[in-house]
Formats: sequence, structure tokens, C-alpha cells
Amino acid sequence: GGNLHWFYDLRNSSFWPISFAAGHDPMTAHAFRSLDQSGSRVLVGCRDGHIREFEPTNSTDDGTAFSNYVLYGPVMLGDGAEREGILNRLRVAMALNAGDGQLAIRVGESAEAAYAADDELIATVKAGVNYSFHPKRRGNSAFVKLSGVSGSGAWGIETLVLERMRAGLARKI
Repeated sequence: GGNLHWFYDLRNSSFWPISFAAGHDPMTAHAFRSLDQSGSRVLVGCRDGHIREFEPTNSTDDGTAFSNYVLYGPVMLGDGAEREGILNRLRVAMALNAGDGQLAIRVGESAEAAYAADDELIATVKAGVNYSFHPKRRGNSAFVKLSGVSGSGAWGIETLVLERMRAGLARKI
């Protein structure tokens, strides 16, 4: 992998982390606006001397597959730092023409511990509404990770519902 960079999304007024393959690091960018809206592009001048175009539906970068995911969280499972909860149920609805996605969770005794935890794969999710998943994991905080499956095409999410339940005082280990 390459270095971490930050992309500013004007539509959502937010920064997003993005990384590139070695040598493909952006050195400059230009938003080319065409009179024909479909011709507008973001052009990126890269470290290797090539000019590349950002295309949100691509699943490779010059033929090299890349991973893509969204990490939701942290979600407090309990009521504050003193209480734990149980991640009881997850329900995902993917976009109707979406490629497959992998649903994973991270649970920990704090938000920091949950973030650092290994992904626990729950299921592969398909286009449309999926069955509910019942991970039944106890902790203070959780993250939910949704990632694309290589070769299944672009994916999009419609809804993610997380159900939690109080579990009691945090346990000391």
C-alpha cells in the first residue's frame, strides 16, 4: 500500500481517508468542469508522472485491485463508560443493483479497544434487504464494517440498523 491522504467531499462537507498504490500518490488535483455535466472529471497528477481520473465505480487502479470499506462507529453499547451492552441485532439493506458486501464487527471494552480489535466476519450481504444477524457480543463500544467483495462490482448501502441491549456494569479483567 501507499501513504494515507485525505479527500474532501464537497457534497457532504467532510474529509475521508484514502490511500493509493505505491507511486500513485497524488501530487496535484484539478476539478475539470465541462459544459456537459457528464464530461466533468477530477484529474489527479501522480508521483509516477501519470495523470489519472477519479472514477467512483472503478474496482481497480491501473489493473491493481484495491479494498474499499466503511467503518461505522464508535457506537456505545452501554450507557456511558461504566456500563456495557450487547450488540443484539444487525440488519442491512444494500442498494438494489449493488455488488456483494462483507459485514464485520469490532467490539471492545472502550471505543479505542473496539477500534483496535480484529474484524469478526458476520456475513456476506447481497443486493436488497438482507436477513437480520444476531452477533450477541458484549462490550462498551462497537464498530460495524462494511466492505466490498472483490470482483462483485460496485456496492452501496441503503440502511444499517443496529439494535443494542443493556448488559450491566463494565467487567474488570
